[in-house]
Amino acid sequence: MEKLPTIPVELAIQLTTNWRLFYADIYNDSVKINKKIDPDGQEVFRGFRIPIEDLEQLLEVAKSFNADHSEKINSVRAYLVKDSQDPKQLSDIHIILVPVVGGKEIDPSPTRGDVQYGNDLLQIKDGTAEAHRSVIFDFTTPCPTQCDTDSVLYSSQNV
Repeated sequence: MEKLPTIPVELAIQLTTNWRLFYADIYNDSVKINKKIDPDGQEVFRGFRIPIEDLEQLLEVAKSFNADHSEKINSVRAYLVKDSQDPKQLSDIHIILVPVVGGKEIDPSPTRGDVQYGNDLLQIKDGTAEAHRSVIFDFTTPCPTQCDTDSVLYSSQNV
């Protein structure tokens, strides 16, 4: 099995710090309220908790689909979503995960050229019936709602 790419802890700390500063700056500049949020405060949206069991369910969908189709599910796309349009409500941000069919490669560089990134698979045929069922997965919980508040990735105060 190919080893997944990892990054050093120090880089992860810097990247998560960059995100908290960026998020707080954008929020503080755009929301017309008296209270500003602190980059290390609980109001800053940080990430998502995804149960392994749910990822395994998504993998089962991919395996089943791939067994019956020539073009395969080879990745998952995460979309940021919000339950409300209220900018003051910060606890309802989460992600949905969508299987992606096709695509040649995952290229993290900003100069992508004409690389094909695959197509979102939103529904699959449900058995032998003509009915379709959604394969858009919404099982994540946002951080700070479910966070490791003692982690060095959570706050610069923990470093």
